[in-house]
Amino acid sequence: MSIALATLATNLLLSIQGWNLPILDAHAFRQTQTALSSYWFVQEGFKLDYITPVLGPPWEIPLEFPLYQWIAAALHQLTGYGLDQCGRLVSLLFFYATLVPAFLLARFFWKDSRAGWILVSLMLVNPIHVFWGRTFMIETTVLFFCTAFLWFFTKAMYEGRVHNHLLAILCGCLAGLVKPTTYASFLLVAFAIYVHVAYLHRSGWGARQWAAFLARGAALTLISIVVTYAWTKHCDSIKALHPYQPLISSSDEQREWIYGSINQRLSWPLWHRWVIGYNGWVQAMMPTLGWVGVVAIAIAIIAALLTSGRRAVIGLVALAALLSGPLVFFNLYRHDYYQMAITIWACVLVAFAFVEGIRRFWFLQFALPAFLLVVVIGYTQSGYMAQQERSPARYAEFMEVANYLKSGTDPDRDVLLVLGQDWTSEFAYYTGRKVRMQRLTDIDSLTSEQFEGFRKALDALGMRVGASALSTPVSDQVRQHLLASFVPQGSQAPTAVPFPLSRDRLSAWPQDPRIPQWTSGVVYLIPPAPGT
Repeated sequence: MSIALATLATNLLLSIQGWNLPILDAHAFRQTQTALSSYWFVQEGFKLDYITPVLGPPWEIPLEFPLYQWIAAALHQLTGYGLDQCGRLVSLLFFYATLVPAFLLARFFWKDSRAGWILVSLMLVNPIHVFWGRTFMIETTVLFFCTAFLWFFTKAMYEGRVHNHLLAILCGCLAGLVKPTTYASFLLVAFAIYVHVAYLHRSGWGARQWAAFLARGAALTLISIVVTYAWTKHCDSIKALHPYQPLISSSDEQREWIYGSINQRLSWPLWHRWVIGYNGWVQAMMPTLGWVGVVAIAIAIIAALLTSGRRAVIGLVALAALLSGPLVFFNLYRHDYYQMAITIWACVLVAFAFVEGIRRFWFLQFALPAFLLVVVIGYTQSGYMAQQERSPARYAEFMEVANYLKSGTDPDRDVLLVLGQDWTSEFAYYTGRKVRMQRLTDIDSLTSEQFEGFRKALDALGMRVGASALSTPVSDQVRQHLLASFVPQGSQAPTAVPFPLSRDRLSAWPQDPRIPQWTSGVVYLIPPAPGT
């Protein structure tokens, strides 16, 4: 327990590094997209069909169920604490809450509280948990509900009682609603537990007991699956109302991209990068012990599996859950934050090696704090810590542009048009304005029927393009068409204000295309029509 408390303090100290920086570090597009929904909850109230105003009106683009976003917004309104920091705090608290059911599960299956403390200690120092646990994202929220679901499912299966069944169903529904791709691996583990219970009673139950057992299993899992499916279809129906933006695809249209292809699964470079390279233990070992440390962990896990008898099932189930994420949702794991869905299983595997090793060789208990120290040192030398230690000056150029756009536009009437920055929510969030991100910057994209639909939708709402930010290079033809389309007749021509939107790659990842780069840009504040 003392080691667990020490790792908790260490996790907190690591987590608060860079706490007050803008949420513009790793995967800023996803962090600001999540924060953007919270921001508009504060501005326009809480609603189920929430808005993510980055692709023009209608602004509703519901994805995950916005439980985390609601909580972050509510905390901001209640306390006045900065929204960025409220999002970080809610995320971190959900991660700490996850440790409770994780401890209970480890203690239950190992019949040893020491196993629970070992697992919790490992979870607290794993680099994936440390970094992503303090970002403005939904990952720890779904992790908590998934782990709580698994605990109550376990209690329901082995001990019964109505409240365990109800709590398992509730947590399962919330887990599936918040992020079904994370919930999937926990359903796999739940199925393994279900099979184990069936095996224990294979010769003692009659027809009535088996019927009740099948009904309980169906209720504990299928209700949450049906609820998740219904929410997904509801979101698709809302997105289908977007009349001119085919880039907002339904879940059916996204299926091929999400699941990936057979060729991708047969690609060793992709497995090496997305699955092995992004693994938290690999990232912790590489700065200190290199591949020697990684191989040592693998050997320890294999040795534990081979010598632990029936308890090897615990490790094998954890291994299956670990691999299930990328095996099923292969393309999603190109984003390293998706490791949050399966890193708990990587922690279970390492905990398995320590628990079984200490049972056989008592002196290995002294190896645990040494291992945890190596992991923490590795984290402090990682690219994650490099992002947390950035100087606020790194973001000054972007924030200057955002503040310029914010100060020169009307929040109720003006919409920003941003060309050349993909579909990121960074401009929308830090300007506090509704935005149309235009991915393509060729002239065809500005004269298309889709773009005309955007203009008509703005007119119907009494809104207008009040400013535009363009990344260079943008052709003169694009600039001229832009100004001709949105500058009212009779008004003065807008002045182009150049901004050096350069943002260097992280030195720790010099070749990593995931780290965005801003090119130089120009911003136009478009004057209103005369007399308005």
